Amino acid sequence: MKNKSIPLIMLILFISTRFYFAGNNDDEVTISKYASEFKTIYNISIIYRYEPSKPIAYSIPSTTKIENDDLPRLALYLKELQPELSKYSEDFIKKINLRNIFLYKSSSTVDTERYNEPDGSTSKNTNDGISLNINETNMLMFHHKLFHYIYNRAGASIQNWSNINRSPVPRHLLFVSQYAQKDIFEDMAEIYARLMIKTEALELLNTVKSEYIIATKIRLIKKFIQEHFSSDMDSVYWQNIIDGYDFSSELSDKNEPRVKEYVKQIKNKYYLSLNYEYSASSPIFSSNMEYKKIGKSDMAKFAAYLSNFQKELYKYPISLIKGINIKDINFYKDFSSDTTRNDNKIKIGGIFRNDNNSIYLNILVPDLKVFHHELFHWLDFKHPGNMPDWPESHLGQVLYLDRSIPGYASLYAAKNMAEDKAETFAFLMLRDKAEEMTNRAKTDKLLDGKIKLMKKFIQEKCSSEMNVDYWNKIMTGFDFSTTFVK
Repeated sequence: MKNKSIPLIMLILFISTRFYFAGNNDDEVTISKYASEFKTIYNISIIYRYEPSKPIAYSIPSTTKIENDDLPRLALYLKELQPELSKYSEDFIKKINLRNIFLYKSSSTVDTERYNEPDGSTSKNTNDGISLNINETNMLMFHHKLFHYIYNRAGASIQNWSNINRSPVPRHLLFVSQYAQKDIFEDMAEIYARLMIKTEALELLNTVKSEYIIATKIRLIKKFIQEHFSSDMDSVYWQNIIDGYDFSSELSDKNEPRVKEYVKQIKNKYYLSLNYEYSASSPIFSSNMEYKKIGKSDMAKFAAYLSNFQKELYKYPISLIKGINIKDINFYKDFSSDTTRNDNKIKIGGIFRNDNNSIYLNILVPDLKVFHHELFHWLDFKHPGNMPDWPESHLGQVLYLDRSIPGYASLYAAKNMAEDKAETFAFLMLRDKAEEMTNRAKTDKLLDGKIKLMKKFIQEKCSSEMNVDYWNKIMTGFDFSTTFVK
């Protein structure tokens, strides 16, 4: 008699094997996805398949290499690592030259593992990388080890740290953890790691209310990081950590496609060229003007800027943009000029140039009033002699401020007639500023007269669609992108 259970057992084994490999395949896809992302954005290689000739995690006791059975845990670890790594900009990672993240598994305790690893697993700067244990679920270890890595490359040190630890206070008030007492390097790394994790940073905030030594150490760490590695890691950055900000939203691989999509949409509707990728031969506007090009690390700021810019641009009928023949809108960052008072440079939001039919905008000035202001300069240029009844401005050189004075949209509007017109128009194009200026005009006859002259000129000479109904829509915050103005 045949044993019917044998085929059944074989079938179960076959199905189990299929599910096992299917599971592994899914994990490998996830691992490949994150490894590819880290490589593309940061040029960091994720290494977990070690060659026999290469050391596994630098010969740390109790460590073994990652096998197929560990792939689910590895996939999960990389998923947890991604948002922590995204807290560092691409420029930061490039500056510290972090090329590799070596992954291994270990059954040892965290403290034992730390003590046995040389210099936080930096491989003493020979492999340009750090090693991480995928069984360590607390991402504090990643930031802890990264601090060792960057401190070894700083070419500078944090002064007076040892003196701080000699303060005549109970020893437990000097350190954030027991392990921090090992030496000053672990002390610094422990504080830094806690600053990088929201829950730990919040706990530190509560600690510093009563422990001034820890507060001093925190200030020194933040100052050291900002001065030597990234000026962007300022007070706003550390507050973002506490607020739980999603830094992964700033990764260029996610934002660059957004930028390209905005550029495409605007070009399709208005036949405008939006330029931000410039060659070395791109012209500098004048000898006294400085600017910086938009790089990959700026994509998040640029995408956010374009999102708002598109909404403002869509307020204009296509016929108006075509009629004034604007060819290009060019985007830079950090416009500044040294032709200012007291030899101080001033940040410039935008520039209009009639010699090449172009407008230039600074993405680090988020107020889109600048765009409307510069666009009006172009309208003014295309219609010489417009609004002959416009009152002369008499105040001359004034501050670049929105502070209002009687008869003018802003203080800057009083500089001359051209700026007066441009400011009045720009205020009319933005709901909040239009409301504020219109309310002032109720008791300011000069300003009220300018508003009426401006609206009349725009409707009669620029676009008949920009009529009373149009200006009412501006005042109500109407979204013109939903019913695109033709």
